[in-house]
Amino acid sequence: VLETRAGALRGGLSGPALVPGDAGSSRLIARIRQGQMPPGRPLAEADRAALEAWVNAGAAWENPLGAKRVLWSLEP
Repeated sequence: VLETRAGALRGGLSGPALVPGDAGSSRLIARIRQGQMPPGRPLAEADRAALEAWVNAGAAWENPLGAKRVLWSLEP
């Protein structure tokens, strides 16, 4: 569940989706690198690098874009 930081850190049967400080061990980053997320349109290299830097910096959960922004990861 990626709706909350706690859910991303807890993960599922395969382990946590995020490992703050370690993008290489984060399943979410692995899926993004493999082009599986977001579905149907892989992220640009700059966006992938930004997400990896975010995870490596501790994966702070604040939404700098504002609460009204709809994120692809929260769409059905």
